[in-house]
Amino acid sequence: MEKLALISELPSNVGIGYGETALTAEENARLALNHAQNYDSFCAFLVDDRGIIEGALKEQERISYGYRTENKEISEKLKQCGVTITTLNKILSVQKRTGNHSITASILAEWLKMTPRNARRILNGLVEQEIAEIIGEEAPTAKGRLRKIYRVNSELETKTE
Repeated sequence: MEKLALISELPSNVGIGYGETALTAEENARLALNHAQNYDSFCAFLVDDRGIIEGALKEQERISYGYRTENKEISEKLKQCGVTITTLNKILSVQKRTGNHSITASILAEWLKMTPRNARRILNGLVEQEIAEIIGEEAPTAKGRLRKIYRVNSELETKTE
């Protein structure tokens, strides 16, 4: 990616897609490119033939997540709180990646390249819909209020694709 950036002197992103047909592979590559462009300059994402998104590939630690669900109940709850299935699956992947089966707004914001305020809004919306729960608090590293620790229902992973 660095060589490509040096040659072109432009921000570059790569989307890699796999599929059983050329059309499916192309659709997956477009989806991967879209995720790469929304994530950062100079990165690559991959979408495999099962619809699992992985990225950013340049990162030492990356996440994998799906963009579909066949669970109507979850879909309705997500609509109520304004969260997409892709975002929920990203949160589940980050929560799993952290290893302690919990997440804070600051960790979520860092992984998903969003503001902590937006991460809090998303997590609180999931709590309202009973998709997540507040399981504790932690003291901030500097001055300030206690930060909430959330746990997103990991049983949802088996119900999403």
